[in-house]
Amino acid sequence: MRLLPKDEKFWGFFTKQTASLSLASDILRRALHDGSASIAGAAVRLKAIERESAQTLRDLQLRLRNSFVTPLDPEDISVLSEHLDHLFDDLEAISYRLAAYQIDPMPPLVSELAGRIHASAELIEKAFGMLSLNDPIEELCKKIIEAEEQTDHCIREGVTLLFQEEKDPPALMKKKEIYDIFERLSDGTQNLANLLENVSIKNS
Repeated sequence: MRLLPKDEKFWGFFTKQTASLSLASDILRRALHDGSASIAGAAVRLKAIERESAQTLRDLQLRLRNSFVTPLDPEDISVLSEHLDHLFDDLEAISYRLAAYQIDPMPPLVSELAGRIHASAELIEKAFGMLSLNDPIEELCKKIIEAEEQTDHCIREGVTLLFQEEKDPPALMKKKEIYDIFERLSDGTQNLANLLENVSIKNS
């Protein structure tokens, strides 16, 4: 088995991003569990984490431009980090809208979706850790993809129910927008899993 070239700095970027992703998704999940009063504070924390992720991406891109030996193909490193940063953007977008729209009562599906995203974030964090050791990650990627498919199914059912039950047009639009961002976020985890699997195969 060929070992990946050692460059702990690049793995450090990924470790920071994926740990922050798990933390951010957990903050959102807990806030929704605790109730509406916690959502505004969670949105502030997620905005700070999103900014940190953007800075990590800039630092990584700068190091790439000045490095000759990297643990993965430089383009793969860049794209992986960009995919992670997009997940932060969508998490922050959800938290902002939940705080701004002040939806009451909050649909139970929103809390369920936040829990599903957190579970996928933990799988992503684990997959990056295993990739850094050149361990096989196919099963983890498969779980992330399966979770995305289940989440999409939940969202479709939720949207159908929303249009059947919600009679207030502004409320319907707000809830639908939040569901749409959750769907984009879930799709992003699937795209990242596919990319991780391809990178793993390339470097095996």
